[in-house]
Amino acid sequence: MSAAPSHNNVFTTTSAVGVWQADPASYKLPHPSVALPVIKIVCYVLAHAFEELRKQGKDLAALSEDEITAKLMEFLENTLLKADGDPAKGGIPGFTKTIFRSVTRQSNAQSYNQQKVRPSPDLWFLLNYDQRPEVLPSYDALLVECKIVDKTSKRSAGPWYGDEGMIRFVNGDYAWAMTEGIMLAYARDSRTIADHLIPALAETARMATLKTQTLPVPVPFKALMAKSVCQETLHQSTHGRGFTYLENKGIAPDITLYHLWLRCDLQSGGAVTLQTPDNA
Repeated sequence: MSAAPSHNNVFTTTSAVGVWQADPASYKLPHPSVALPVIKIVCYVLAHAFEELRKQGKDLAALSEDEITAKLMEFLENTLLKADGDPAKGGIPGFTKTIFRSVTRQSNAQSYNQQKVRPSPDLWFLLNYDQRPEVLPSYDALLVECKIVDKTSKRSAGPWYGDEGMIRFVNGDYAWAMTEGIMLAYARDSRTIADHLIPALAETARMATLKTQTLPVPVPFKALMAKSVCQETLHQSTHGRGFTYLENKGIAPDITLYHLWLRCDLQSGGAVTLQTPDNA
C-alpha cells in the first residue's frame, strides 16, 4: 500500500484573505512550545553580543535603538551562528545551526488574521524546522522586540515598552504562531525591572490592556547573571490573547514573554568569566 501523500509542499488559495497560504493540514497552531533551555540560549547570546559591542568601544548609551540592534544582528549572524557553537571559532555552545536557521532583523510579516503587513519584531531567531514538523517555517521563530528604556517620558517602561512593545505580542501582530516571545530593553538611567517595569505593568488599566495573567517573575539563570551588562536576571510574564486563528485552527492560547534588560550605561567593566547556558 502506498504511503499517504505529504502536505508539506502543497499550497492552496484562502478565499477569505485572498492570498496564498500553506495547506491547513500541513501545520498546527500554535506551534510547539520552545523549550526553556533554547530561550536561555537566545537570551545569553544577546547579552554576550551586547557586551562584546561595549568591549569594542561602542558607546551604547549614545547609540539609537536601530543602531544597537543592527550591530547585534550582524554579530549574532556573522560571528556567533557562523561558528556553530564552536568556542575556538568564537561560538557559544548550544547556539548552533541544528537549532537555529538564521538571525534576521525586522522582517515584514502579516498579523494573525493577515489583515496587516508591517515591520515586525526587531530580531528573528528562525528555528530549524527539520527539528519541528508541522509548522509554518516563515513564522517559526523566537521573536525579539527591542526598546530603549530611560527616564524620558517617550521611552518609559509603561507607555513605551509595554503599550508600544508588549501589546503587539498580545494582539496577534507578533509571534501569533508561537507561545513565547522576548522583550529586550536597552536600559539607561538606572532603569530596572524591579523598580520600573513591574510597577508600570501592575497599573490596573495596563493589566487589562496587556491581559496580564502573571506579572514578571525571575527565571533563575546563573550564567546570564555573570554578564556585567545584566542588572538582574531574566524575568517572565504571562498574557492572554484569545484571538481566533484562521483555517479553523482554534483560539490562541496565552503567551509567555521573557524580559531581558541589558545595561547601556556601563563605560568599562572588569573581566567576566565566560559561562555558557549549560551553567544555568
